[in-house]
Amino acid sequence: MRIHQLLMIGLLGGCFGACVPSAPAAQEHWAETAMAAKGAREAWHYEEAIRLYFEALKEAETFGEDDPRLTATLRDLADCLTQTTKKYALAEELLKREQRIMRRLGPDFPGLVAGMDLLGRAYYNQGNYKEAEKTYLNAIKIAPEVGGGAHNFDWRKEVVARLGLCYQSEGKYDQAEQCFRSGLAAAQAKNDVIDLYWACRALAMLYYATHRYNDAILYFNHCIALNTKSPNWEDLLCLSEIYTAQKKDQEALKYVRQAAVSARRDLNDGGNYGGNDAPHNLMHTLYPYLAQHELAAGNYSASRAAAKEALTIAQSRKETALVKEIGNFLATDNHSH
Repeated sequence: MRIHQLLMIGLLGGCFGACVPSAPAAQEHWAETAMAAKGAREAWHYEEAIRLYFEALKEAETFGEDDPRLTATLRDLADCLTQTTKKYALAEELLKREQRIMRRLGPDFPGLVAGMDLLGRAYYNQGNYKEAEKTYLNAIKIAPEVGGGAHNFDWRKEVVARLGLCYQSEGKYDQAEQCFRSGLAAAQAKNDVIDLYWACRALAMLYYATHRYNDAILYFNHCIALNTKSPNWEDLLCLSEIYTAQKKDQEALKYVRQAAVSARRDLNDGGNYGGNDAPHNLMHTLYPYLAQHELAAGNYSASRAAAKEALTIAQSRKETALVKEIGNFLATDNHSH
């Protein structure tokens, strides 16, 4: 690794000494604002987080482009915009600037990787899969040199996984499977339960999307076995949908019922998997699906109960169109039975 790269790694780690000194008050204000933005984001106060990140960016601009706080703030703001507001084009512009600044240290500078990962996501979320693929592949070429030449899969595992999703979206299923299986092998080598779960889930979703149902069932069951106390309700729902496609109605009903129990627990616990969108996912996906399955099985009371769950959530979120749709379902169901 080049001497200037090692020096910059030290700078990014906090040993900064080459930029033009800034006033202590400005430095303190930037640090406080950046921490407040992070706290607001973690508390799901996204509008406030973005406002604070923009304020931190304005402060960071005064430090100059040689100061790593500027590139760090560009990344943090872009990440928040991507994850919480879907302003992908704006995030892309911020990250392109971050990359231009960082590339002054060389095209293979490891500090580029974090921004490349985010830029790949910005491209991916805009449907620009070719640019996303290119960005991820370039990031992977750089990533193994992080840490003085030591191979570091932890650093690049997220990039490899996102590249797999990119390949899947492009219809390059063999390449996607190769990425996901490399992640699975690394997780197995480390015996890391969390990494094992996400690697199995990536494969399960790939096989589900490509109608390789038996393979999907195998990996969804691996996911559930890795998280028996609180299985992801979306995994259970996918299993139900697979069994529905296979016309195995009893199995489908069993898993959608399990999904409903897990989802309600998840929602009550604060949304471990669904996060802030858990109620939205529940009413649009799970409970109407459960109501239809119970109705098809002749379980009319259970069908109405599931529909009422969906109605309650829809009313609480003031989803007028969905309230009307579920109300019509309940009226038809009551009239028929």
